[in-house]
Amino acid sequence: MGRMGAIWGLFLLLCVASCGLAAADSFEPGPDYVYDLIYDHKTDVKACVRLLHSEGEVGCSSPEGGSVGSLYPIETEAEYLDFKDHMSATWTDLKAIVLAGHLFNKTIIDGLHQTKAVVGIALLPSNATGFACGAGKTGFSPAEKYPNKKWGLHPDSSHDWNPCGNAWFMEKLPFPVFSLNSDADGKDLVHKARENKRLDSWPKWSAEFKAFMWGAGDSNICLRRGYCDPVGGQSVWGSFEEGVDAERDIVLVMSQLDSNSIFQDLALGAEATASGITTLLTAIHALADQRKLEAQQGGIYTPPVRAKRQLVFGFWTGETFVEDLIHFKCKSVVHGENGRVRCADPWMTDYGFKNISLSRIHALIDLQQLGQLDAQNPTVYVHREATSQGTAQLLDVLTAVAGSSVSVKPAFEPAFELPPSSLHSFLLANSSLPALLLSDFNTTYRNPYFQSRWDDWNNVNVDSVCTAAGLVARTLYQLVHDVAPPQELKPNCTLVHDLLDCLVRNNTCDMKRQLLGVVEAPNPPTGYAGLYRHDQAAYNINALLVHQVLNWVTSPQYYMPAKLHANCSASSHCPEGHNMECVSGVCRNSSVFFHDAAPFGLEWDANWAQWSHSTALFLGTHPQPLWTEPTWDTPTLRVFKREQFIIEVLTLVFGLLVFSVALGFLWLARRSLNARFKAVPSSSSSSSSTSTLSLSQS
Repeated sequence: MGRMGAIWGLFLLLCVASCGLAAADSFEPGPDYVYDLIYDHKTDVKACVRLLHSEGEVGCSSPEGGSVGSLYPIETEAEYLDFKDHMSATWTDLKAIVLAGHLFNKTIIDGLHQTKAVVGIALLPSNATGFACGAGKTGFSPAEKYPNKKWGLHPDSSHDWNPCGNAWFMEKLPFPVFSLNSDADGKDLVHKARENKRLDSWPKWSAEFKAFMWGAGDSNICLRRGYCDPVGGQSVWGSFEEGVDAERDIVLVMSQLDSNSIFQDLALGAEATASGITTLLTAIHALADQRKLEAQQGGIYTPPVRAKRQLVFGFWTGETFVEDLIHFKCKSVVHGENGRVRCADPWMTDYGFKNISLSRIHALIDLQQLGQLDAQNPTVYVHREATSQGTAQLLDVLTAVAGSSVSVKPAFEPAFELPPSSLHSFLLANSSLPALLLSDFNTTYRNPYFQSRWDDWNNVNVDSVCTAAGLVARTLYQLVHDVAPPQELKPNCTLVHDLLDCLVRNNTCDMKRQLLGVVEAPNPPTGYAGLYRHDQAAYNINALLVHQVLNWVTSPQYYMPAKLHANCSASSHCPEGHNMECVSGVCRNSSVFFHDAAPFGLEWDANWAQWSHSTALFLGTHPQPLWTEPTWDTPTLRVFKREQFIIEVLTLVFGLLVFSVALGFLWLARRSLNARFKAVPSSSSSSSSTSTLSLSQS
């Protein structure tokens, strides 16, 4: 009875404990209760990821199982030097460095790597900072001193356009790097790292970095193995007129749409790309307002007068548009429901671009880095290539329409060479094209943070962009109509502010909500191109915004309200056969198109479910890079308290020992209970058996 009483007592104790826990309303553990007790998952982080090109790898990755190290603070150069000089690699206590943002440079990262004691970097939030980069300048740019030189017009040039560049983009970083966006997370990691350093005892606060990239080697190997997707997306191009008239001369004005950064989610490109995008959009808006004014003269709405030349505008992702102009062949043309012509084999979102002929281009103008004009003496510099023809006449037009608000000066007189630009791809196809690049710099970039995370809202000036937009609008009017621009042709500086806000820092801005609906994307917006996949179109959110802004201001409905169509919630709700797009809830005639920005020479092989090279990766005689991004799981950074390695081993051994002893006790207990409480036959069964036996004996 004693043993049974003990069992019943234990049972009653468990019941009481269970009832007590159930009655405690404040204790409501969820499915991740234990996980959350152990780990602090940092969600507001941006990871450096790996990219591949045709010759190798760049960027960051972690081992497949992640990297774990105890937190260690480095917030000053003195702390870095002390760590570098005195820290020795101990595989049982590797370090996860909590690094101040102003120390994130190639020299320090290389120095940390040399200690062989670092498994990852948690980069603290910081304001823009920099390092001495020649001629009294201070800045930080992970791009090359001559970006894309190897694949441009002048692969042997000795000129440095980007003096603050350190070419970090083209290197493979030795460990994962995560950028913290939250000041609260940064303060928390610093506090924990300083606690580790002060106490110098176990357990220690530690961090686990997971950013494993499945692809390796180079793009060709990775694509063949099926672990990579090409970097690409969508370009945007269009006109005020429906389609391109192949019999008229063209004024083609352009800006780069995508940007880059070590942290692709922080590829803001405020000065590098957004200033050019905003300049062109604002100029187009000013021209649209002028068309509206001309259409409404006398109180009667009439279509604008057909211009002498056709204006075509382009916002390019990558450098593939010219290659498609020259080499793209469509095997199967289809007509979409909204009247647009597409190519089904190979797939191309729009096929009307083939009407653009390089031989009909009257002027080719690229807008780049226009957000830092000198405040006292605003000056736009005009860059030309020595082989280009007709650029002197274009320069004369720019000078004539500049007025008193801005100066126009030729860069490198006489003509020297073009800076890195989308114009390179056009001139590689035809070196005599009349091409100009308009920028705020002369011989070197004014932007000290080119393609870095600090090329943000604070690195661009609204008044500078508005001034440039006015110059561009007047220039385009004169080139297209062959007459002097009217006095009332002026840019809207409020629009400049709103566009920069939407492109660089605010995914939930009013313009995006109005034109795109509810935007479920994190801030800040990124200019990273994204991935080009065979089974779905990849639209960067800024490309979508540019497309809808152009649809809004270039449609006839902008200047002729009588042409407004019924409300809509999608383009499929609009009338068929009229190139209709649903913009801000209204069907509008559209002359704006997406263009698939797929890398050169790639085709999707459906039989093998992989990308293959249909042609060599060359533009003219110049080799082109093949950029790809490996597949990867969502990068994660989590913090937890970790014991010393030997303690972890002993804990595991002790746990296994306890488990083994428990199994032994259970086995003995079961054997004992089976022996003590073995089933005994009942008396009736025994009597029946005895009677049967007696009868059989008789």
